[in-house]
Amino acid sequence: MPHNEKLSNRRPFKRVEEARVIRMLRENGAKTVADIGCGIGNTVQRLVEHGFDAIGLTVNPDEIATSGVGDRLILADIQQPLPDTLRQRVPLDAAVSLDCLEHLDNPLAGLRNINAMLRPGGVFIAYIPPEKWIECDYHVIVFTPRQMKWLFNLSGFEVQATQGRYRGKGVTYYAVKAGQGPLRPGTMK
Repeated sequence: MPHNEKLSNRRPFKRVEEARVIRMLRENGAKTVADIGCGIGNTVQRLVEHGFDAIGLTVNPDEIATSGVGDRLILADIQQPLPDTLRQRVPLDAAVSLDCLEHLDNPLAGLRNINAMLRPGGVFIAYIPPEKWIECDYHVIVFTPRQMKWLFNLSGFEVQATQGRYRGKGVTYYAVKAGQGPLRPGTMK
């Protein structure tokens, strides 16, 4: 996945309810958390401040070099086989992906790799922007809630809750690892 030359310096937990994310992580016993598409690591830093052993994945080496938590960031494309530096840290208890999945050429591969990183019952929280963001030059796709739930299912995740609106400010999905995912697509439910 090519990266934009601009460094991602988004606020931690931008557009998601930080307290709810932290509560879900804690309620599920998460101690180790990966931020997929972490930018320069602002959310990673915030997770560490909350007491989690957090790491971040980015495709942009400049983001690692610029980060204040660069030692916690790993150069990796979630759509590709996991690098050894990441495989040594798995299984993880949880992963978050805020404003990332819509940048992927192969979101199913990305979600299946996230699933493979997590322990059984591990938590995955993803924020997907609203439909109006389709005009953004660097978004490959904007997912409807129905498409996202289908992709989660194919990837072995069970969506426990959602927050937000597709035609509003976007949707946050709260899911748990329920298995490896079916090998072939089912109906889009």
